[in-house]
Amino acid sequence: MKFYFLLTLLLFSFTAQSAELMLSGGVDFNQTNLFGQNKSPTYRGSGQWGELEYLLPFGGGNALSLFGHYHQSEQDNTFKESLIKEKLTLPYYGAGMKYWMNRTFLSFSYGKLRFKDDVTGDVERVIKTDANSFELGVGYRVRLARAVGLIFSLNANYASLRLPDSSNVPYKYNFWNYRAAVGLNFVIPSSLGPAGSGPSTSTSN
Repeated sequence: MKFYFLLTLLLFSFTAQSAELMLSGGVDFNQTNLFGQNKSPTYRGSGQWGELEYLLPFGGGNALSLFGHYHQSEQDNTFKESLIKEKLTLPYYGAGMKYWMNRTFLSFSYGKLRFKDDVTGDVERVIKTDANSFELGVGYRVRLARAVGLIFSLNANYASLRLPDSSNVPYKYNFWNYRAAVGLNFVIPSSLGPAGSGPSTSTSN
């Protein structure tokens, strides 16, 4: 918490007139693996995401930003078993930082993963747990207009989970969720400076 507080003070110490407040959202395509036993189940599905970001440049096309992030997906087990069906529901809430290099960015966030596994068929049960989680990402923004752009990103989300096995004994799993995301990015109009000003990370050609 102290780190985020100091980082916030540092960001706000830059010239506020060059800052931008951005809102983004879209869809993503997911694959999840649970590593920890001999067989690692694989799940695939789609979801949606949203993000609020405060960006400040520091010269040369570089910028730092703080952001709050949410994404959720529903994914089915790819193992084809007609008697048992399994679906994951995976909301993630996180906050983090991005480093922009012109229109390319690297991101890191830390937050909470809510894991829900619905099993139906011959076996009926619901498994739920919460865990601290972090996500790494790389992305790119394509400018469509001065205040509108397209966002593309690749992300990897990790958490350590304790889930019951078939005999209902808790077992540790390493959770990895991989996402390919696309969406629209909007700069809040009141945060835009005069034409030609503002961070090159989000408004320049």
